[in-house]
Formats: sequence, structure tokens, C-alpha cells
Amino acid sequence: MTMPTATPAMTAASPLPPSTLDICRSVGFELYKSRKLPEAEVVARGLVAADPGNWYHHSLLTATLQKQGRFAEAFAALDAGLVAIPAQPDLITLRTELAASHVRVLKARGKDAPATATTAGKGGAGANGADAAPVQVFAMLQVVSRIVDREVEIVTAWQSTPRLA
Repeated sequence: MTMPTATPAMTAASPLPPSTLDICRSVGFELYKSRKLPEAEVVARGLVAADPGNWYHHSLLTATLQKQGRFAEAFAALDAGLVAIPAQPDLITLRTELAASHVRVLKARGKDAPATATTAGKGGAGANGADAAPVQVFAMLQVVSRIVDREVEIVTAWQSTPRLA
């Protein structure tokens, strides 16, 4: 999984500025790469809530759930992405890869039928109030947005300040 560069089409529907989404995507991807999967999941769910029209957000959430062995939730997240963005080629490819990965896991377990994916006690949706996590992350994203905007104002003001020779 690689993190794409934001394009106007990816961020057009979000109420948050592209710079904030870029920062959050980077954080989510770094958490995923460092195998801090519950944290990456929370960030990914927040990104999906903030901008459901971005294929990468669905991809990050799907990959995070897959790495946790929560295939039923991963398929549900991916299918939600395909509903939001029909025929998105990266999501279609990811669905094929997810299905192949699921089959490999099932074979390794010696099972033919799909494994039961439960979220109880794993921090998934419905466990310990995790349904509120995307709302909380969205609020956090708004705070980050204000901080980034303020930093931009400070840098702009500093750059326009006359310098002594």
C-alpha cells in the first residue's frame, strides 16, 4: 500500500482543507506502516467520515482491518467505498487482493467456509463505544485544520515582514 498525493478531485467534497487531510492521511499511513493498527483504524474511520468520496481513505481502512484479521469488516468497508465511488479501479483491485488474502488465511487455518469475524473486544465498530470514534476523529481533524491555518498565517506574516540589511 502506498500513499497517493492529494488531487483536487480527492479532496473536493471534504469540509476540511486539503492540507489537513494530507496531514491526517500521512499520520494514518505511518500508523499503518508501524503496525499501530487500532490507532490507524481510528484515523482511517475519521478520514472516511470527513471525505467519503476519497478512495484512499476506504483503502486505508480496508487494509487496516485486513491486517487485524477482521475480513468481514474489511469487505464491508471496501464495499462502502465502492458504493461511494462506483467502479473506482484501485478499490476494485483491492477487493480482488482482499479476497485472495482471505482465502490464504482460511487455507492456513484449514477452513473452507468463511471465518466468523467478530469485533467484540477488538475495538471494532460497536465495541466499547467505538461507533463514536469517527465523530471524535472528525472533531480532531477540525482542530488540526485550525492549527494548520494559524501556522500558515504566521509563516505568511513572517515572510512579509521587512528585513534589516
